[in-house]
Amino acid sequence: MTVQDHLVFGSRCVGSPIEDALKRSARYGLDGWLDHEAKALSTGNCRKLWIIMCTLGSFDVVILDEPFNGLDEGGSDVLREEILAWRQDKAVLLIAHTPPAGIVRDTTVILAGRRQAA
Repeated sequence: MTVQDHLVFGSRCVGSPIEDALKRSARYGLDGWLDHEAKALSTGNCRKLWIIMCTLGSFDVVILDEPFNGLDEGGSDVLREEILAWRQDKAVLLIAHTPPAGIVRDTTVILAGRRQAA
């Protein structure tokens, strides 16, 4: 499937206009890749497509596990803007070993490793 095929499929699944997905893909710099097979994308472009696909449509909670890994500066900037917008009316759970600059956290949870029984 091409990048555009993925966006069309995902948009239809959640009842969201494809135009919304295409606008976001352009913001992430994927507009030049729409006709390419998704499996041919670089790690960073694959991550951008993953982010868009996982956040199509209307949702109340978004859980992002290390979403900045593999993103270029432009993609990181777009994601940071989206996270800041989402947090106005959604719950955002961001899992990151190194929290990105510019993201103000309401709550930080630090998970320590398990202790082994002797």
